[in-house]
Amino acid sequence: MKKLTFSLIGFAFLLFVFSANAAGLGEDCSVDADCDDSVYCNGIESCSSEGSVCVAGEPVVCDEGFCDVEIDRCVECLEDLDCADNGTPFCSDSLECVECLEDLDCTEGEICEMGACIEESICNLFIRPPILNLKKGVKPVKQIFTIKGVKGEEGFDPASEIDFGPCVVTESFVAGDSDVLKIRIEVPDNATFEGNILDVQVGDCVGKVFLKKQGNNRALQELRKQEKIALREQIKLEQREKKAARKAARKAAWEAKKAVK
Repeated sequence: MKKLTFSLIGFAFLLFVFSANAAGLGEDCSVDADCDDSVYCNGIESCSSEGSVCVAGEPVVCDEGFCDVEIDRCVECLEDLDCADNGTPFCSDSLECVECLEDLDCTEGEICEMGACIEESICNLFIRPPILNLKKGVKPVKQIFTIKGVKGEEGFDPASEIDFGPCVVTESFVAGDSDVLKIRIEVPDNATFEGNILDVQVGDCVGKVFLKKQGNNRALQELRKQEKIALREQIKLEQREKKAARKAARKAAWEAKKAVK
């Protein structure tokens, strides 16, 4: 860990030195590297072959949104004011315009999930994997999902009708005597998706999967972070249930033994 920290500090120091030593626009230079200020958004500076002086590069033009100098890429927003009032007025941590940031941003009876207001439900779906990979090189995209109800909630029926958005469910079955649903889906070539989240519904129960697309790695990282938290909570709940069951079994055995005496 110390070695990694030192490496990162060393890299940052070298980057600072390199930027500080870069020649300014109009100053003398020998090669293009002499002019590079390491700022992505203002383009790549170069050394003019005519006068051997540094000249500006072409600034990065974002099709939509802004160029963020801190993360060196185009983003949809930097603050709430950058988001148009079209139903997505908030700028999220992933610098995308979203419908909500917290439950208070939604109407009564709705909760905020991954930037979208959804109807509050006592029946939620636990879906694995939580990601639909649209970046696969093979067409059409095919994927298998495992779906079950969230521990502690009621209402999940694996035999209910499945709604997987524009995806086609090519196969579905219940694993053994469990209430675990296995489905195989296929994404048609003409399928269209909006945003980074796909709502999934089995009967009255709802869930979601993240759409892995080009350029949304930051949002994917945030989803995985939230999924780890949710998984830990799920494991804790299962452990508490097992502990309670063992305790109840020991108590029943003691009561039975006591009754015999």
